[in-house]
Amino acid sequence: MGGRGEDNSGKTQMRLALVAPEEEMALVPGLFAELFRGYEGQR
Repeated sequence: MGGRGEDNSGKTQMRLALVAPEEEMALVPGLFAELFRGYEGQR
């Protein structure tokens, strides 16, 4: 879906994924928590 209700069915869309090594992925929860705390502190 293109966000406007039309059915795109993947005709004009492409997805790209990058899978980081396991060691880097292990850092994600801590980084996300730190970013979220920073965001909450600005509200």
